[in-house]
Amino acid sequence: MFGKNEDGKNRRKSQFIFIACIVVLIVVYLLMTRNNTYMRYHFSDDDGVFQITYEGDDAAVDPVVIETGRIISVQLIQDMDVGEYVSGQDTKQVAFGVWDSPELGEYFRCGEKDVEDYILVTSADGMVAFNNESNETTAALYTSFKEIVEEYQGGGTETEAQDDSVQQD
Repeated sequence: MFGKNEDGKNRRKSQFIFIACIVVLIVVYLLMTRNNTYMRYHFSDDDGVFQITYEGDDAAVDPVVIETGRIISVQLIQDMDVGEYVSGQDTKQVAFGVWDSPELGEYFRCGEKDVEDYILVTSADGMVAFNNESNETTAALYTSFKEIVEEYQGGGTETEAQDDSVQQD
């Protein structure tokens, strides 16, 4: 009599633990895949080149390389109209390729689709719009990116006057 009642309790306890473990694993998986960034941003050691790479499952897109010395302007664009997809990678979460916008014309988009704000870099080679994680993270990245570009274009020295080659907002 005592043993039968104890078996039922242990069985229910084991089932509960099993279900709880499955739920925890599903939540961890969802959190890991949702926050998985597919793009990597990198300045060269001397800040002369900024590179954006796409690390998707079937990444057939070449990295985007921006020569810092050829940058004409850097802007933070909020709620950017991205336009229409032309080529590259266009997944559920990430856009990495050529897009065409009535406002910008043809440009290279490196963006997470759930983030509305973009850093728009205009250089002698064309335009690149990119963002990262959230609007707040993109704004912080914009500030850092702009400072690095200004310092590089200023010859590596900080100046009180802004360099005219980088457009200010």
